[in-house]
Amino acid sequence: MGYLKCDKCGGSYELQEGESPEDFSDKCECGGTLRYVENLDTNFSDELPKKKITKKSLAVIGCSVFVLILVGAFIIYPAYASAMYNYHFGEANKDISNAKAASSQVDALNKPLDSDIQSTEESQNYTEKAIKEFQSMSYYAPDKPSKEYADLRSKQFQEVDQWDNISIRTFQNMQSSGTLAVALTFQSTSAPQIYSIQTDITSYQDQIVQLVESNPNLKQRRIDVLGEDTASKLGTYNFNDSSNSVYFA
Repeated sequence: MGYLKCDKCGGSYELQEGESPEDFSDKCECGGTLRYVENLDTNFSDELPKKKITKKSLAVIGCSVFVLILVGAFIIYPAYASAMYNYHFGEANKDISNAKAASSQVDALNKPLDSDIQSTEESQNYTEKAIKEFQSMSYYAPDKPSKEYADLRSKQFQEVDQWDNISIRTFQNMQSSGTLAVALTFQSTSAPQIYSIQTDITSYQDQIVQLVESNPNLKQRRIDVLGEDTASKLGTYNFNDSSNSVYFA
């Protein structure tokens, strides 16, 4: 069962059955240190102490590690989240630029409908990618205004996605029923939906402009990520302008 032996006075205590070194103080009455040994002939210079780690020691170590993790999280995670937010911000802007390029190829009067459907589907594909990027931005948002911005953009481009759906459906109906037949029913079917979508997009855009203008840090982040030229194009949505600001993140 072993002994507790003082490294100063040489005094010792034989451990009884059921006892362990952890049950005793490691200090001798003489001021020396009690160490666990297998036998009394052991020389401390030849054998290192074999005291086991106590539950108390494990608890202290565990608490220390937990505190270090918390401190690291408070210091490191905000910087990581901000970097990830900016990354997805940049990716969203690329997707939006690609969506705009594809959408600009749509010309129902001068191109085959198959071409318009393909261009609109390509634009929609990039729009849906941008929505996912905005949702990732919301997840990593380093502050409340940044999250609100990402959520508004996500909602706005969900409306654009719905618009693409209507456009694709209209082109397909024109293929099957003819342009004139679709034109006769468009005003009563698709036009109200498009008007509602335009209203929502404009509302979101106005909220975005107000949010950016009232938050200098968010305004600067847009400049840092998008560049000053693109960031400066933030404004009220104009549905008759091919360079409208909805295509800028």
